[in-house]
Amino acid sequence: DEDSANLLRQIKAGSSDGTNSSFFAVVRQGTAKDDPAFRNQVYKCFFEWLRNNRFADDRGASITELWVNIKPLVVSGLCDVWSAIRNMCSNYIISLTSLIPMALVEDLYNDLVAICNTTTSTTTTNATPHVTSSSSSWQAQDGAILGITLIIK
Repeated sequence: DEDSANLLRQIKAGSSDGTNSSFFAVVRQGTAKDDPAFRNQVYKCFFEWLRNNRFADDRGASITELWVNIKPLVVSGLCDVWSAIRNMCSNYIISLTSLIPMALVEDLYNDLVAICNTTTSTTTTNATPHVTSSSSSWQAQDGAILGITLIIK
C-alpha cells in the first residue's frame, strides 16, 4: 500500500532532521506493520543504515546517545515471530558488535540472556505486535539465542 511504500522510502533516505529522531520513529512504525515481508525490508534497511552511517548523526551524537533508539530495534528484529526476520537480523550482529563499544555489546548480550531466562508466554507488546513481551515466546528465545551465539563468537 502507499503508506508502506512511503515508510520504506523514508527509511531508505535515512535521517533527514539531523537528530535521527524522525528516522527511528519511522523505522519503529515500519517494524510494527503486519506484513512480514515488509518488516523484513524495514529491518534490512535499518541494519544497512547502521552499517553505512557507523552511528554518526549530523550533530555528532555518540553511539551511547543513539543506543537508546538502536537497541530496541535490534532486539525486536532478533525476536520477531517470523524466522526469516530473526535470521536476517542475526546476520548483522557480527558487524554491529564490531562497531560499538564493549559496554554496549554487553548491554545487548544481557538483554538477550534475560529474554532466554523468562517463562514462555504468548502475549505480545502493543508497541511491536510481532514481538512477544519480555516473558518470551519460543520465537523470541530462538532469536535471542541466535544473537547470543554470534556475540560470543
